[in-house]
Amino acid sequence: DGSTGTTGGGASSGQSVPSRPVLSRISPSAGAPGTWVTLAGTHLTPTTAVLFGAVKAATVRQVSSTEVQALAPPHAPGTVQVVLRTAGGTTAGKRFVYLP
Repeated sequence: DGSTGTTGGGASSGQSVPSRPVLSRISPSAGAPGTWVTLAGTHLTPTTAVLFGAVKAATVRQVSSTEVQALAPPHAPGTVQVVLRTAGGTTAGKRFVYLP
C-alpha cells in the first residue's frame, strides 16, 4: 500500500533532555581580572564552564540552578562576551568589560 508505519513518537527512554540554559544578567558588568562575577538565569545546573571571551574561568561556584559565580580570568582590557555552558547547551553572551 506504499504507506510506512510509525510507532511511538518521542523519546521514551525515561531520560529527560537537559533544558537549555538562559543567562539573564551578570553583575558586575565590568571589572579587573580576579573580580567575582555573578551570573543569573534559568537552568544553570550543572554548569560545565563559564567563558570570558575565549578564556575559561578556572574558578566557578554553583550557587543554585539560577545563580553561578565565576572568577574573571586574566585578560587584556576590553569587552568580552560571557557565556555559560551546561549539558543542555550554551547561553547567549552577556557583555563584560575588563578594566585596565
